[in-house]
Amino acid sequence: MGKVVAIYKMLMESPEQETQPVEETLQKIVSGMTDVRLAETKTEEVAFGLKALVCTFIVPDTGNWLDQLESKFSTLQGVGSVEPLSVSLL
Repeated sequence: MGKVVAIYKMLMESPEQETQPVEETLQKIVSGMTDVRLAETKTEEVAFGLKALVCTFIVPDTGNWLDQLESKFSTLQGVGSVEPLSVSLL
């Protein structure tokens, strides 16, 4: 079974929104999913004080793991939008 690397950019709703609570929520979400790992996160300054959290996930290339993961993104509080940056085989 191979692995897929998926990178997403999550733009915060407002300049006041910190990325740390979102990262903690993502860690909890991923811990409940077998074979899914949050490999890396980094915060980027976007514009006018807005921040984005760039997250790298590693998931199995079988099944619908990416769909399951993406469906969880809608539950994230403080996130205005989620943009997939890259999806490729590892």
